[in-house]
Amino acid sequence: MHTVTFYSFKGGVGRTLAMVNVGVELANSGKKVLMVDFDLEAPGIDTFAELRPSSPNAGIVDYVTHYVSHGTTPDLKPFVYQADVPLRHGGTVWVMPAGRRDATYGARLASIDWQDLYSNRDGFLLLEDLKLRWAEELKPDYVLVDSRTGHTEVGGICTRQLPDTVAVFFVPNEQNLSGLSGVVQAIRDEEKRNPGRKINLEFVASNVPNLDDEEEILQSMLRRFSRTLGYDKATTIERYDSLHLLNQSIFVTSRPQSRLSKQYRRLLQQIVEHNLEDREAALRVLSRSLSVRDSWLHREHRSSKSRVDVSSQLQTILRHHQDDPEILWATGMLFRQQGKVAESASFLDLAATLACQKQDPRAARYLLEAADVHVMSGDLESVSEDLLKTLQSANLGAAQVCRVISLARQADLPPWSGFSETPAVKALSLEERAEVAEAASFSREWQNAGLEVLEKGGLHEVGSKKWSVSVCHQSSLLSIGAGKFEMAVEAINKSEIQSGTADIAETFNYAMAEWGLRRELPITLMQRVVDMGKSQQRKDANFEQCMALAYFLTGHPNAADERLQRAKQLASEIPVNQFSCWSYLNRDPDQFRADLVEMEQFFAGKEILPRFMTNSVSEP
Repeated sequence: MHTVTFYSFKGGVGRTLAMVNVGVELANSGKKVLMVDFDLEAPGIDTFAELRPSSPNAGIVDYVTHYVSHGTTPDLKPFVYQADVPLRHGGTVWVMPAGRRDATYGARLASIDWQDLYSNRDGFLLLEDLKLRWAEELKPDYVLVDSRTGHTEVGGICTRQLPDTVAVFFVPNEQNLSGLSGVVQAIRDEEKRNPGRKINLEFVASNVPNLDDEEEILQSMLRRFSRTLGYDKATTIERYDSLHLLNQSIFVTSRPQSRLSKQYRRLLQQIVEHNLEDREAALRVLSRSLSVRDSWLHREHRSSKSRVDVSSQLQTILRHHQDDPEILWATGMLFRQQGKVAESASFLDLAATLACQKQDPRAARYLLEAADVHVMSGDLESVSEDLLKTLQSANLGAAQVCRVISLARQADLPPWSGFSETPAVKALSLEERAEVAEAASFSREWQNAGLEVLEKGGLHEVGSKKWSVSVCHQSSLLSIGAGKFEMAVEAINKSEIQSGTADIAETFNYAMAEWGLRRELPITLMQRVVDMGKSQQRKDANFEQCMALAYFLTGHPNAADERLQRAKQLASEIPVNQFSCWSYLNRDPDQFRADLVEMEQFFAGKEILPRFMTNSVSEP
């Protein structure tokens, strides 16, 4: 239960209207909300049509006067009623009104001596007991208290005893600034008197004119409020002229897309983020921290008090959500962002374990993040375990299977036995398997595993299903790299090769497969590659590498050297992993440059063969 007091020093700021709209919107999101009308001199919550009781209902004044008269606290139920508010997602709204407003209401209110109640009749304990009853009997997620204005005993109860958060409303003028200074200081002093007591403050500039501020009158006053009251940023609710205000419409339900409703929802988000017991609020705080560089876990330049507050926030989140996989995952990602690898690994491992136990569909995602962090720490055994667990999800998809392979590559792990039979791989289509096979083409072992993935997906089955271009292309690359040249020739459309209609990539790969198969230079096919390449306007190192080899094999050494130098230059300018036609593998920048050096030696007359023909991947 999180208690929020809505307070203003002066009236006319739209405080009650804001509280009602925030409360109903909370209930719209599925929360259980209790609204308490402590503005006893000018009550108003039960005047809203949707919050009106079916008959006059007892409330705060009646509850207190019963206690004063009898010396015991009455049963809570007669003083609270459930409002008949149309809600979208099954939330609940209860109301504890100011009291039964009949002819004797004023007299009953006047009979309450708050000072005597607190000094001689255990008034503090009475209100503490009331809070306990709210929590135990109603179990609300939020209690919203509408407080009396000004300096009053009731105002002190509402701003210092009851709340976890105080939303301080003000029109930015001198009267409000002068009055709020003492009230805000008293709230902060309450924390000093009670070190374990934390009262959050949310400042709300309300009923603000929506006009041009050419002379910066408004901005100047808002800066003064910020300096004097000691806050960084206030939520703004602008003045809103609408006849619907006369019949007290609840805007978040009657006009949800209006500017006023949007501002109420922004205020709600700001208030809710003070309640770290609220799962959505905790996730929002963690998610926002992940999305900005200067997250609240990174603010090392701030004061030691700020760092303590930040640490306290995280401890609060984890204390209330220690078994929530998503929150543990977000915490682990924050520690990773901060560079605390050990802490990150601990939280991500726990998130993944709990998600697997709960059969949470996000378990695979958490396992991948855990594996990534274990790569960073060098814990290769944990990397392998996490990746194998990830592959047990049949809903993983091609992109995430490719990420598994990428992490295995970073950890220098060999392919697992039965990789192609894991649920994640078995669920893939042939086209998706081609994507996975491409990702696996970085070592001979993984290349063979990728080829097996294609074969187990029905690569060689003859039937009505025609191979797509991507499957044919990937199959030919894998087969050449694995030294299975007949299979590579089979994967390429031979009729198109013979008719000369095959594209440059198909023609080049067919020529390389024929070279590997027959150990004869495919001069005719490579001349076709040279001719097609003259019209190609491409700037990538692999293309220049292929053209260099084609030119050399067709007897144009100078052109071959020129293209090889271009490949070297492009590889240096754009140092990324890329495919190499010398080894028929995806190579990292250093490996790719090593392949180019070997090609240079081959052009110079050294008796060597391309690596894919010797099935070698060791460095020279």
